[in-house]
Amino acid sequence: MGLIRGIEEMPPRKERYEVLTDDVVETADVCVIGSGAGGAVAAHALAKAGKSVVLLERGGYYEGRDMNQRDMDMVPLLWKDGGMNFDDALTIAIAQGACLGGSTVINDAVCFDPPERVRAEWRALGVNFSDEEWAEHLARVRSMIHVGRVTEEELNRNNRMLRAGAKRLGLRDHWENERNCVNCMQCGFCHNGCHYDTKQNMLVTYLHDALAGPGDLRIYCSCQAEQLLTGGGRVEGVEGRFLDADGHERFRIRVNARAVVVSAGAIASSFLLLRNRIASATAGRGVVLHPSVLMVGLFPYEIKPNQGIPMAYSVHDFGVNRRQEISRTEYGCADGEFMIESIALPLLEFSMGMPGGPLKHHEFLAKFNHLAIAGMMARDQSRGRVSIASDDRQSFVYEVGPADRKSLAKASEIVGKMWFALGAERLATRHPAVPFVNRPEDLPVLTDAILNHADRMKLAAAHPQSGNAIGADPARSTVDGDCRVHGLSNLVVADASVFPNAVGVNPQVTVMVVASIAAARMVRDWDARYAAQPVSASTGRTGTLDAPMHFGREALARAIETAPHARAISALLTADNGTPTAPSWSIDPATLEITNDATWHGFFARDEKLPPETSPLGAGFFHRFHAEGDKVQGTCYAVGAKDPTPIVAEEHVAPLVGKCLLVEYPEAPHRKFTEVLKVIDDRRILGRLFEGRPDGGRRVFDFVLARRYPFEFLTAEDHERLFERTSAPDRATLPGVWEGYLAGDGGRSAVLFHYRYRGDGKNLLNDFRLGKKVHGSAAVATDERGTGTRPAAIGFWDELRAVNADWMIGKLHAPKDQLKEWVPSEGEWATHGADVDTVRIVLHRIADPPAVKD
Repeated sequence: MGLIRGIEEMPPRKERYEVLTDDVVETADVCVIGSGAGGAVAAHALAKAGKSVVLLERGGYYEGRDMNQRDMDMVPLLWKDGGMNFDDALTIAIAQGACLGGSTVINDAVCFDPPERVRAEWRALGVNFSDEEWAEHLARVRSMIHVGRVTEEELNRNNRMLRAGAKRLGLRDHWENERNCVNCMQCGFCHNGCHYDTKQNMLVTYLHDALAGPGDLRIYCSCQAEQLLTGGGRVEGVEGRFLDADGHERFRIRVNARAVVVSAGAIASSFLLLRNRIASATAGRGVVLHPSVLMVGLFPYEIKPNQGIPMAYSVHDFGVNRRQEISRTEYGCADGEFMIESIALPLLEFSMGMPGGPLKHHEFLAKFNHLAIAGMMARDQSRGRVSIASDDRQSFVYEVGPADRKSLAKASEIVGKMWFALGAERLATRHPAVPFVNRPEDLPVLTDAILNHADRMKLAAAHPQSGNAIGADPARSTVDGDCRVHGLSNLVVADASVFPNAVGVNPQVTVMVVASIAAARMVRDWDARYAAQPVSASTGRTGTLDAPMHFGREALARAIETAPHARAISALLTADNGTPTAPSWSIDPATLEITNDATWHGFFARDEKLPPETSPLGAGFFHRFHAEGDKVQGTCYAVGAKDPTPIVAEEHVAPLVGKCLLVEYPEAPHRKFTEVLKVIDDRRILGRLFEGRPDGGRRVFDFVLARRYPFEFLTAEDHERLFERTSAPDRATLPGVWEGYLAGDGGRSAVLFHYRYRGDGKNLLNDFRLGKKVHGSAAVATDERGTGTRPAAIGFWDELRAVNADWMIGKLHAPKDQLKEWVPSEGEWATHGADVDTVRIVLHRIADPPAVKD
């Protein structure tokens, strides 16, 4: 039986649920990222085939009982970015789910089979699914989610208005939709989730079935996958973080797996690949959206559009499911395809989408029950692009091209004619230049505005697709015919991002079918392609006894109370009595792990908040020990303190901790403090600081001492030694986006600046951003100081050294007192000269040149 785990305390759940209390390290056959129409289907198929599956979902776990039908509560809970999900220009609102079950939880349950016309196009574009596979997996999906056609009795008046309008205009291909809903209560609040659990979303179908069965499915909610760790032509693991509602990190996760399936959606999957420098030349290119507009008619009689099934009827004369070409010819639509659907939105969502806001549309809002609403959805020929902006932000650029403007304009004209033919008093549009149309003769004004000023129109989209298209040519596609990423033996993408172009209808069934086929091919090829894939034993950046510097406070406290004290007191002794020599310091070029046998580097728990009396330690601290006769003595050095503090260590047994070492501070003003230490091995120690003695004093905080630690924790001394041993980077290797940190004895800062190098090695520019105040572009120079950026107008300059292909260190110099304004930080990061301030910097490449925003 499967299990769902998350960070939220929940009322009783229908599925087996546990609350996390610590970091997670998992091993599985497959790690699936995303639980929507693609991820849930893939996870189900693999678990049913006997594979152990770990599924990561960024959103929370909510059931029907949690969905109270109130927009203000549900949109922040269930929608990506709380409903504020837009393209870069803020012109297109993109509706996506962010909860267990993904967008299938908030959609209108509309189901269309993969259109025959589209399948033929995709076959020509490299999709090698056989007719038998399409048929088999379509039947499987339809059965699993209980697809059924809407009955006449289930059509509310808004749906019937669309049917009547289509008949009035003589259109030919329109009919009731199919939906994945059983015993629908017809409440009209589909976008707020289904309180009654009658919508057959992924949670109540595929995920429930997999969790209830004998397979091994472990689901982690509120978990954001961030790193796909690659090497040797494969992905060896996935790392991520558990984030609370405010975006704060609670725990971390590392999943080691034989195969990884990315199903985060067209935009998020593309960004995840790009952020991990996978398929940089192709990922995120060609994203389509099905851009949509609404046409609202105000009628002299009641329609009550939001009472009943919102989307139960559709017009296909101009879309991919058309049965004839006459209508397209009659209306001059031969160059584009679009579909018209009845739709109703909850009142808040409806009012927010109207140009000019509620005040401008008060008449329509006051007469909401008198409105008929239809949506027009273009099968877009326009293409958007997901990329990484120079500040490491996800960028999504999309512009509606001429062909799609024409489709939206023609669709708006047709629906406008429908509403006027049925007696509408006036129309409300989503174009601010023409917010109202009062008579049929004015419709050309609206169509002209759409054709010539589409960038001002309030567009919406709920169907991001493509971006990581299937294809045989790695130069033009991201995944092969089996949905495996070109060049990586065990990474599969199974969501709408693999579509070669827009499917032209509501895509959830097509997504499920594609994911089902991709997963079935994984099962088919398991022994040949995946079974022999090695499984890493890495714990990544999670807190473990092997890497205690990654512990959170609770985990570190438990570790110091339960871990055995495994070494004699002599293990404390540092090399050369605290005087570093070359052999005592080294860095592993493969893992970038630092060894410094001359110093115990002090670490706090990653979420520690230091009390005021220990504030000097916040900048970092170090212990050094030497033998003095039959005693072990040493010093504690706190960064920023004037002098080191003497310490003395001896064997001890302490309450809660047990056998340990006791460290005393014999000199004022530190005499009131003591430490207990548990030596885990020759490289790692767990410690607890007390005010007073361990047997009755106040616990202040727990900490870690280490002589071997990851590169991310390099100290000022480490930085200086590495700077001396490395050389300037090859200019030809610089192009791409780099994020920058400050490095000092307090550890590494948060990301504080970004460099974007562009051009070739000979002519190279750096688009730089320092903090939030300083940005610009400058040529990269190579002179007696090495390779670096020296923008004369700004006045800073840097010196860079290459650590490896993806990491650099350096020194950033600027006129006195400028750096603290540009890159705000504590004083321990900086060294000061007479007229110049210098900070030690670390740079990490986060994107290759093709992935950078144009």
